[in-house]
Amino acid sequence: MLTDDCATYLRSIIQEPDTTFVTDAMLAVWLQQAYREFRTLVEMIRPDYYAETVNITPSGTSYDLSTGAVIILGSGVLTNPRLQRIITIQTSDTNGYPDVWRGVTALRALYTGYYTNARQYFLQDTTLHFDTEATQTLTIVYSAVDEIAWAANLGAPGVFIDDLDAYHDIIALKAAMHYQVSDASQSPALEAQLLRRTEDLRDFMRMQRAQDDANISREDDYYQ
Repeated sequence: MLTDDCATYLRSIIQEPDTTFVTDAMLAVWLQQAYREFRTLVEMIRPDYYAETVNITPSGTSYDLSTGAVIILGSGVLTNPRLQRIITIQTSDTNGYPDVWRGVTALRALYTGYYTNARQYFLQDTTLHFDTEATQTLTIVYSAVDEIAWAANLGAPGVFIDDLDAYHDIIALKAAMHYQVSDASQSPALEAQLLRRTEDLRDFMRMQRAQDDANISREDDYYQ
C-alpha cells in the first residue's frame, strides 16, 4: 500500500467516506501514530529492520549529536534521520571486521566499567560519552523516527511507506482503533481483525529471522 491506499482503507473501515465528520487532518494524525506503532511492532522482533547508519569522528571523550557535523538529535536542522534508539556503535578493527562497542545505562557505569575489554558508550540527552578518548570514525547503527508526511500524502498519488506492503492494512486497522477512542465506540470485529493480522506479521518476521539463523555457520567446541 501507499499512503493514500491506507487512508482510503481507513475511511472504509470507520465508514467515514468524506471529510464531513472526519477531516484529513484527523486522519493523518491517526495514521502517523498507527505507523509508529507498526514500526515498533516490527522492531520488537527485528530490531535492525529500519536501521539507519551514520559515521561520526569524535575528538575526545564525548560527541554532541545536536551540534556536531552530524546532527540526529535536538532542535537544529538534521543532517540524517532523527535518532530514536541506538542499536550498536562500532568501529573496524585492523582486519576490517566490526568491533562492536557496549552501551551502558549510566555515566557511573561508563567510568567504572573496567572489567570488560569492550569499548563503552553512554547517551545522555543529546551527547554520547565514551569510556576513553575516541579519535577514530565510529559507525552508529540506529532506529530512526519515520519521516513520512502523512498529512501531505493522503490523496493520490500517495508515497511509499516501506517494504512490508502485504501488512500495511495493519496501519489502517491501528488507526481505526484511535478513531474508536475519539468516537467512544468499540468494534469487536475490528479488534479481532487487528489481532489476527498482527499475529500474521509476527509470524512473518519470525520466519525471516529463523531463515537468517539457519544460514549462520556455527562450529562446535571440542574438548580433549
